[in-house]
Parts: sequence; structure tokens; C-alpha cells
Amino acid sequence: MAIYRFRVEIEDYEGIYREIELKTTQTFEDLHYAILRAFSFDLKHPSSFFYSDDLWHMEDEIAFKDMMYSMTSDALPANKTRISDYIDDPHQRFIYVYQSDEGWAFLVELVDIDTNDGNRGSLPATVKSVGEAPKQYNTKVVIKPVVEKEKSKPSAPAAELLDALDDDEPEAADDMVVFESFEAERNKGKADNIDLDLDLDDDITADEEEDDLDEEDDLDADADDEDDDFGSSSKGRGKSADYDDDY
Repeated sequence: MAIYRFRVEIEDYEGIYREIELKTTQTFEDLHYAILRAFSFDLKHPSSFFYSDDLWHMEDEIAFKDMMYSMTSDALPANKTRISDYIDDPHQRFIYVYQSDEGWAFLVELVDIDTNDGNRGSLPATVKSVGEAPKQYNTKVVIKPVVEKEKSKPSAPAAELLDALDDDEPEAADDMVVFESFEAERNKGKADNIDLDLDLDDDITADEEEDDLDEEDDLDADADDEDDDFGSSSKGRGKSADYDDDY
């Protein structure tokens, strides 16, 4: 059993290629998986092989897996078509189209036929790799312009937060409670002062009565003193009279 070696290049990517070996009894489906693994592409999209002449003109199509993926109405199924059925030239060429969004095209050319399979291990296999494979998907980075917000106009959530912080209603409520408590205490003090005033008035009245009584006693005492003085004067005058008489 012979071994085919194909060189696979990506169209428009010079200097990047892989060499893949597979058995002559294997199918285009086997080659399909080998190419995608060799270039680290995924297996999500449909693909087709096209038989080609020396000028890379596409002719017969061998579609992968499902006929609905084929580009022509008479495409052959890749899983049932052996590669050896389409080898007519020692440098036979094929075009492999991977129908992803980017539409990759690979140029496949037979470069060697080894009739001594030897101990090649599991095939198909990539036996040579040159160049770094491009990324399958071209990622585009979109940079949105940054619009600076006005510092004097905070956003709605920030404004609500500021309003919540500046809200004085809870403090006013606390002040009202303190004011009412103060009023209650002051009113209580007024009530106590009224009682104290009444007691003071009673004390003042009692003191005034005692003072009046003392004054009356003093007046009586003064009156008695005056009477004593008057009586003494009379006696003295009387003594003087008597003295005068005796004299």
C-alpha cells in the first residue's frame, strides 16, 4: 500500500505550508480533517475539494459530509470518495475551500508517493510544518469614544445619593423631639416653681405676721417706756416740788 504526501498552502499566504501524509485508501474526508488540524482551524463549517489542473482551475467537486454544502449540483460525497480515484498525475492538484466567514482557500499538491509504507503509525499525519498559521477569525476591536461627564451635573443615582445625604428631615424630627422634651421639662419646672412660689408666699405671709406682731410688741414696749419716763418725770417733778416745799 502506497503513502501519499501532500503539501498544503493557504492562498495568499506565501511561505506558510504543511505537509500531510495519508494512505491511498483513505478518503477526502480524512484529508479534510487533517488539513484543519494542521492549521489549528475548527471543524464547524462546510467545505469542499475541487479537482484542479496545473493552472489551479476548479473542476469536479467533492463536498464534505452533506450534499447541501456543495457548490455544484453533481458534487461527490467526501466520505465515500477515495483520494486515489482522483490521482492522475504525480503532482496532482486540488483546491480545498473552507466555507467559513473569511472563506479560506487551500492549495493542495501531491509532492511524493511512497510505495513503502513501513511503520508510519496512525495516518493521516502532519509530517512537516513551516510558518505560523494565521488566525482563523479576524477579531476587530471597536474603541468607543469616551464622553466626559459634566462634574456639575452628577448622574441620577449620584444625585439621589446626595439628596439622601443632605436630607435634614430626620434631624428636624430629632430636634422636634428634643424641643418637646425641653418644653415638657420647662413646663414641669413651671409647675414646680408655682408650688415653690406658693410656699414662699405662705412663708412671706407668716414672716410678715411675725414682723407685725414684733412691731406691735415694740410699739407696746415703747409706749410702756414712754409711760415710765413720763411717770418718772412726774415723780421727779413731784420730788422737786416736795424738795422745793421742804426748802
